[in-house]
Amino acid sequence: MDDAGVDSVGCLAHTLQLSVKAGLQSQRALDDAVAVCRKIATHFRHSTLAKERLADIQRTISDDKPHMILQDVQTRWNSTFYMVQRLIEQKKAVIAYSAEHDLPC
Repeated sequence: MDDAGVDSVGCLAHTLQLSVKAGLQSQRALDDAVAVCRKIATHFRHSTLAKERLADIQRTISDDKPHMILQDVQTRWNSTFYMVQRLIEQKKAVIAYSAEHDLPC
């Protein structure tokens, strides 16, 4: 980089992470929706009983193998994307679970 006359180049992945995080936080409704998704994912991550009940519901709804609800990692924007994507994929099962049990939010 010194030979090219460039003092410093920031990490592209880190810059992208900061940009996406700032973009998500700039939209209040989107930030609130992600916070709700995060609370739901945390509920299933911390409760073995909830995880098992959700898997039972998933088996009754679909013949496919049950999928865990993913928890995002604050420093990786793509993990937030995958968490929301999985919740959308498992929407019917999560709604069925919430009819029987209290979910945060």
